[in-house]
Amino acid sequence: MTYLQSLPNFYQRLIISFIILVLLTAILILSQTPPFGWLFVGALTFLQARALYEYYYLAQLKGFYPSIKLAITTSAFLLVSRFVAIENPSFAYLPAVLIYVSISACALSHMYKAIESIPNLAITLFGLLYITLSLSWILELNFRGGLFWVVYAIAVTKASDTAAYIVGKTCGQHPLSPFLSPKKTIEGAVGGLLGSCLMSVLLILFFPGHSYCPLPSVFEGAILGLIMGTAATFGDLVESLLKRDAKVKDSGSLPGLGGALDMVDSLIFTIPLLYIYLRARAFL
Repeated sequence: MTYLQSLPNFYQRLIISFIILVLLTAILILSQTPPFGWLFVGALTFLQARALYEYYYLAQLKGFYPSIKLAITTSAFLLVSRFVAIENPSFAYLPAVLIYVSISACALSHMYKAIESIPNLAITLFGLLYITLSLSWILELNFRGGLFWVVYAIAVTKASDTAAYIVGKTCGQHPLSPFLSPKKTIEGAVGGLLGSCLMSVLLILFFPGHSYCPLPSVFEGAILGLIMGTAATFGDLVESLLKRDAKVKDSGSLPGLGGALDMVDSLIFTIPLLYIYLRARAFL
């Protein structure tokens, strides 16, 4: 880790991203075999727990006290219940029951904390909505839509992030949002849109669509890529808003990438968007 931290940020990001990519590929492939579906759920649960912790840590820096342990436990139960409901339709009611119970539990946990109870409760519940509920739609993509749509969601989102980073570093001159993130540029944002659009088109062109996995046309895929690129940029800016308010540079300490929340900030907005599109087009 010390050696990694001594490298330039770009190389740190490259090495850590490669390691994560290898692990993610193995988990995704294994998850298509029923006994290993739980491996995917477990990895997602761990990632969300870390992202939630980092979000609540930002809130603590502002002097608030959300119910961190309760929220992380609730997040894990919600993900497990959603997976169970996907695998067994007779349990479709289970996630709704757990959402009701979790809201009630969060409210009860703050009944004995009269000081700042309104913002603390709001921050606790918003974390579950912002992170857990948003990212949980990837379970639908994986176990209802199949491997392609999970790869599509991650690849198009990260193509936007990577292209924005590279273009912004090499030729960015005009700030996109000086208040939220002085280093983000308009040129980088445009590069991100082009990167997501190109990745979307390439995936659709080179993936042999089958009856069980219908694909949009290339033109529709290009438009979808642009829309997802826009959502990815927005998600990045939303997290920048949180970090700016808490006066920190990164949500965590992972070399080159920051933290878990830094890793998923764009996916928080692109995954639900892709799910809505697939449902609207009857692809899912």
